[in-house]
Amino acid sequence: MKKISWVIATIALVLFAVSAVRLISGRTSSSNHTSAESELPSVPIGSQAEAPSSSDESMTHPLIRWGFDLPQGDFTAIDFEVETLSGEYRRLEDYSGNLFILNFWATWCPPCREEIPSMERMMEELGGSGIALLAISSMEERGTVEAYVEEQSMTLSVALDESGEIGTLYGVQNIPTTYLIDGEGKFIARKRGGMEWDDPELIRQILLLN
Repeated sequence: MKKISWVIATIALVLFAVSAVRLISGRTSSSNHTSAESELPSVPIGSQAEAPSSSDESMTHPLIRWGFDLPQGDFTAIDFEVETLSGEYRRLEDYSGNLFILNFWATWCPPCREEIPSMERMMEELGGSGIALLAISSMEERGTVEAYVEEQSMTLSVALDESGEIGTLYGVQNIPTTYLIDGEGKFIARKRGGMEWDDPELIRQILLLN
């Protein structure tokens, strides 16, 4: 009888130990997962992992009206080299001297497809201003992008980021994401999500930034 009681007690102890190990393991895994999520990089601005955010002073900036994020302080955009659909290579410095609009998009992205026509109309209105726009396709093959551009008769300058490296450098976490960069390579604002870019008042504000 004592032997049976000892066996039962031993089994109970083993089961308790297994349960405790599983509980600790689960908490550790959950803690690691939470830590990994909290350490996900925010949008890098220049060399710093700082997301543009609106200070009290910047809340009066005209671009706030269209949902732009504004950086606190001066942040320099990260240099890059990208190949366009025409086979040319472009760097950030190629767009120095004037306002530069850098857009990240994809052919499969509905908001991207919706805003492109208004971007094209905006660029027509900005013709002769020196302002340039480069639409970088994120993580798509050349053939897919070329087919879409031809089908839609796109007039924007389109480049390829097949590996997603440039999007990662710029901390793009969703598309479309568009950056306004001044002639000295500093961030002016960031717009996450699609919108109508041919709003006459927005075009006027963009011209004032140039």
